[in-house]
Order: sequence, then structure tokens, then C-alpha cells
Amino acid sequence: MSFFDWINSLCPKLQHIIQTELSTHFDYSLDLAVGATENSKLMMQREETGHYHPMYSCMAEVTAYNYIRGDSERALQDIVGMWKSSDKHRRDLLNFSNIGIGFAYDHRKDILYATACLR
Repeated sequence: MSFFDWINSLCPKLQHIIQTELSTHFDYSLDLAVGATENSKLMMQREETGHYHPMYSCMAEVTAYNYIRGDSERALQDIVGMWKSSDKHRRDLLNFSNIGIGFAYDHRKDILYATACLR
């Protein structure tokens, strides 16, 4: 699987994990995914989580990073676990029905940066 195929395969997986863990449903939005991807790239460049881009059409966004260590599924589950354990992030995820997901991957450090833009 190519790098781009791998990154693209993570979006529906993360959406599924969020929906399953929080018993909610999201409609996927490509315009939100553009903002989410841009934010993830900026987090990778700055080597920290944060909200670095104009929020495009986002009403809220949740961010995280995690080490892959050869298991991207586990990394995604851990990211959702971090969001669930934060009152603010969990509330944001439960209060919106549209999601766009974006990733950036630092291959030197084996870190996956994730952003979910919500509306």
C-alpha cells in the first residue's frame, strides 16, 4: 500500500472509531477535511498540537498526535481515547454532526498528527 493510500485509509477508520466509541453519527465533509489536513500539517511542522489555521468552516476542532509503532489502528484508538477523556473534546464531538478528518505523518519520529474539524 502506498503512503497516500495508507493515509487516506485512516480517515474512515477514525470516523468509525469515533462514532462507535461515542454512539453518534457524522456526515463526512470534504471541505472540513481540507482544513483538518492543513491543521495537521502545521502541527507536524511545529511538533505540537494546536489550532493553527483559520477554522475554514469549522465550528470546532479536536486535535491529537500519537506514535504509530507499527500499529495505526491502535494509534487511532488511543487518539479517540484521548478525545473521550477530555470534557471539552468529547462535548465538541457530541455536539456536531459534520466531520472532516485530516492527518500528517512524521516518518522520522513515527508520529501521526490528527485533526477532526466539526460543524
